Amino acid sequence: MKEKRPRWVIPKEWIGETAVIIGGGPTLRKEDIAYAKGKGWRRIVCNDSYLLDPEAEVLVWGDRRWYEWNRHNLTLHQGSYKIAWQDVEKTEGYRFHILRHADQRPELRQWLQDVSRFDEGTKELKRAIQQALQYPDNLLTEDPGKIAGTNTGQGAINVAYHFGVKRIVLLGFDMRATKVDGKWRLQWHDFHRRGTEISRYKEIFAPSIRIQAEILRSKGIEIVNCTSKSELRGIPIVSLESLL
Repeated sequence: MKEKRPRWVIPKEWIGETAVIIGGGPTLRKEDIAYAKGKGWRRIVCNDSYLLDPEAEVLVWGDRRWYEWNRHNLTLHQGSYKIAWQDVEKTEGYRFHILRHADQRPELRQWLQDVSRFDEGTKELKRAIQQALQYPDNLLTEDPGKIAGTNTGQGAINVAYHFGVKRIVLLGFDMRATKVDGKWRLQWHDFHRRGTEISRYKEIFAPSIRIQAEILRSKGIEIVNCTSKSELRGIPIVSLESLL
């Protein structure tokens, strides 16, 4: 009988370090990536952002469609790890790891939508946040062979947590459409063959990361957003150059 191979788990190789999560927002700049690289910070690229930083230590994705669109180009990524959380067909030429994925509970989804609806400082918002915090394992898993993520950015943050970082820096997390060269964009590129409804950024993606950040802070992990004018609420927006 063939022995079952042990499942892969994320190693704690970055204990106490800073990790930069490079999203796909329209304001993402190569100069910011170069700055993070020059600082020696660890870097995790989400989806197509590996094209701007092929040497980033980690490439992550959580969408089967994206993988099928790009599977034959991923040899361009030269980093140590390619990590996904969807079962997909293997491709010759490189190796990647598949993590298990925490289910999104319907009641949590409702509370996340409430978080997106209420104004800052209101009792209603505080109540929605407290309700969402009742589902920590669906927002930030402790199992290093598993992640939680309604979107690739959120999953990437969970990956950084598993690597053992002390600080997480977000780049390209606009969570909104921005006009670039006369055209409204949700990403810095036009590579996706199928777009994402903008309402998902506001009602699901952004509040999921906001509550995830609350959990991280309770564990003594700093998280900041270096995406100016981001619609991601609840996480301090700071300049990249202000970080030591």
